[in-house]
Amino acid sequence: MLKASDLLLNFGSNVNPLNFTLNPGTITWFAGKNGSGKSTLLLTLMGFQPLRTGKILYTETNNSFAYTPQKPDFAFGLTTQRVLKLAKVDITGSVAEMLGIKRFMSTKVTELSGGEAQRILLGIAFNKDAKYIFLDEPFASQDRDSIARIKELITEQRAQGKIIVITSHIELDADQIIELI
Repeated sequence: MLKASDLLLNFGSNVNPLNFTLNPGTITWFAGKNGSGKSTLLLTLMGFQPLRTGKILYTETNNSFAYTPQKPDFAFGLTTQRVLKLAKVDITGSVAEMLGIKRFMSTKVTELSGGEAQRILLGIAFNKDAKYIFLDEPFASQDRDSIARIKELITEQRAQGKIIVITSHIELDADQIIELI
């Protein structure tokens, strides 16, 4: 479980203090306008950004995270297969099939479209043994079919008892919706 109390981000003045609890096996959708602090909130929950005020409490002893950023950034001309090896994940089976990753394993990641690169990062996140999965705009640059498959994979992760936290402009079937103003 993750509990945030009186959380105020180091992000200008347009974010009000937040109070919420994230339980295992749930999907929480943080919605809001561009620039409302959604990405900053994810980074803060993972400990990569300092809090202005408030507390974040994790009750699990293994606070492992998987994270996909809003914009994939592959700096090297590595193949998809090499990136996956460096990430220490073996994306095979249903995840690779659903994300359509198999067909570009030998393609350099710098040659992939934005949606394809995002699906590589999602595949890594879904294959990590993490209690918390933070997805920043996972549907950006995705076509309708890919969005449906990604939503299905998110539902599978929830069924495994993981805590899924998503920022998105695409409407979701979530257990909890928190609007950032």
